[in-house]
Amino acid sequence: RRVRSRARVSNRGWRLASVSHWPHACARASELDVSPVHSWAIHRHRIGEGTTRFGEFACGRLVFQRSFKTNDRDNRRSSKMTGSIARRAFSLALLSSGFPAMRAMAQAQRPLELGLLPNINVRTLVAHYRPMRDYLERVLRRAVQVSSAPDWSAFHRRALVYEYDLMVTAIHVGRLAQLDRNYQPLAQLLPDIDCIMICPAARPLKSVADLRGKAVVMSNPQSLVAIYGLRWLGENGLREGTDFTRLQTATDDSASSLLLRGGAAAALLSSSEFLAIAQEARLQLQVVSRFARVPGFIVMGSPRLTADELQTIRSALLDFDSRSTEGQAFLSLTGLQGLRGITPETMAAMDPYVEATRALLVDAS
Repeated sequence: RRVRSRARVSNRGWRLASVSHWPHACARASELDVSPVHSWAIHRHRIGEGTTRFGEFACGRLVFQRSFKTNDRDNRRSSKMTGSIARRAFSLALLSSGFPAMRAMAQAQRPLELGLLPNINVRTLVAHYRPMRDYLERVLRRAVQVSSAPDWSAFHRRALVYEYDLMVTAIHVGRLAQLDRNYQPLAQLLPDIDCIMICPAARPLKSVADLRGKAVVMSNPQSLVAIYGLRWLGENGLREGTDFTRLQTATDDSASSLLLRGGAAAALLSSSEFLAIAQEARLQLQVVSRFARVPGFIVMGSPRLTADELQTIRSALLDFDSRSTEGQAFLSLTGLQGLRGITPETMAAMDPYVEATRALLVDAS
């Protein structure tokens, strides 16, 4: 029931606010990582000529507000009875629920944010992961919202400030987040990723040596595919800036367009990124070489989630397969085979690439 209080209160008084403030108070208290009772000055709004700052906190399904009025003569004519009743209600709520219960309740109301590393066109990416979102909402009984970022560097910056409760990311970027911000690996997408070099079918390359004096395009220079690819080209006697030119595009679709227009001789990308290219364009391209195989993308959990929450989400992800309607849709859209657990050894295997990854993400920003 919507609860309203028409009574004015003093600067020292508490007033019962509308229940409609509940989601905002809970979300902000959780974001600030404080007990809701301590989340002061959460938002401002205008009343008459004065500005009122409110500190909100939650007890049960009611939100109490502490009001600090800077310019309102009505505050000086407040009702002592209203303040007294509100303070008693506040005390009773604290005694019956306790601060830990209040905080858990507030967090339970906040949607989970699922961040997706933008390795392909974001619109396609979000469509691919919509079945996973629907599945997690159903199993966890908690709202889940999906988001991404303009590029890999922006995505990593957002992860560093804990914008994502869960994130699907490349394993080397995930390892960096684990070491720097204590994100926890929950599951790995199957299968592992093939690193490939492609070229236009109309202008085929016989070998990697044919790249000498030409341009190579890649959409994600911070990816493992790019890191492995540049090393592979070096092992074949091709040095960037001397023997070939490296080009960068925003997405794999634009990389394929550049190839088909004759702007580059080849592109380095993953097998999944290749499959994400529109079919009409993909049929005009061919694979020149498969030069490496790297671990698939992983799902990471924020340290701001509790151990129980992380374990519940991990179990849900490992059960996400073709047995559910959402799982069938996800596997069909992405071409993936499922998810599996991930070992500490698999994560540690990325350590040789951590510093290079950090440098690439910083340089790109």
